[in-house]
Amino acid sequence: MGVARVAAFERVLVCCVCYTDAMPSTITYTVVLERDLEGSGFVATCPMLPGLVTEGDTVEATLDMARDAIRAYVESLRIDGLPIPEEREPIVSPVTVDLAGV
Repeated sequence: MGVARVAAFERVLVCCVCYTDAMPSTITYTVVLERDLEGSGFVATCPMLPGLVTEGDTVEATLDMARDAIRAYVESLRIDGLPIPEEREPIVSPVTVDLAGV
């Protein structure tokens, strides 16, 4: 089966401006947007930054929240002396799971 883009996801590249002398002034990560469970807003995750989750009422607001969350995440890594992950293109693919007997 080939790799397919899942219609439920919108893959967006987010450019985040980081204000430190030791790092580049910008970094770009892929952010995945999904409709929230109520269908009234969006949830954003970033595959390269485990645990980063934020939300907003609109796509634009969610992307703004993602930029802020990425800035804080990268700053936390920098303060802790940890490496800043470089963007790698994620592969998004549907997976069929047999639920017989579950």
